Amino acid sequence: MAPAALREPDLPAACLDGPARTVKLLSDDRQDLMAERTRVCNWLRWHLHELDPPALAVPSQGLRRYHVLDGLAAQLTATNGMVARIALAWSPAAAS
Repeated sequence: MAPAALREPDLPAACLDGPARTVKLLSDDRQDLMAERTRVCNWLRWHLHELDPPALAVPSQGLRRYHVLDGLAAQLTATNGMVARIALAWSPAAAS
């Protein structure tokens, strides 16, 4: 516990109510989603590098562009192997 809480046992508990709590929950959820998206994109890039680095190279911020995702999905579909199948299933193109 914080020293102030030990000195002053009658302090009110800190909590957010109403709109402030809603904003905090939405902000936390957005941060979690962005962290998960980053994790999945990094995972996908690693597997693309494992498959064939020059042919499957994705430009910086390319996983945000639909034409890049569509081309990537077409290349992964034409590629044999378990890594390609898993990368295709987890790629953002599979969700679009």
